[in-house]
Amino acid sequence: MKTTANGVELVIDADMSRASLLAELGDIAKTASLYMACQDMTEVHVPADGNCQFNAFILASEGEPCATADALRAAVVCHLETSDEWTLFLELDGTLEEGKAAYLENMRRRRVWGDNFTLQAMSELGNTRVVVRHLNGTITVLGPDESAASATVFLKFDSQRKHYSALSSLD
Repeated sequence: MKTTANGVELVIDADMSRASLLAELGDIAKTASLYMACQDMTEVHVPADGNCQFNAFILASEGEPCATADALRAAVVCHLETSDEWTLFLELDGTLEEGKAAYLENMRRRRVWGDNFTLQAMSELGNTRVVVRHLNGTITVLGPDESAASATVFLKFDSQRKHYSALSSLD
């Protein structure tokens, strides 16, 4: 049986053990909790200048690990240069035919849109859990589990505009 609600999918297999079902339900509860947390936040405007992902991350993380989009972009590119874990996906992604060197050179430039690779790198740089609320109501979580993360950053992504904003608590 498969059930979907607000982007959360529960698949129940007839052979699923009680422990597996409880783990699946726990994951759904965590996702629902994150969804509700995002609903209680206010969007912080970020200019649509090609640096929105970097600026949104900085605003949502209150300046950690870098204080400017340029500094964060440089740290992200440096991190990606020293990590080969993501290059498998780069080679398989037909939209990034240029290869790793060209991708990194392009990403060094100001006003080049960040992507999932850069967002993952931001998460790894600060040991930060990144929660992204999409306009369709789905939630994407990158980085370590809440208990292992040094912080959690909440972002909003508008896929129509290809634009990131920061989300901030109302209190």
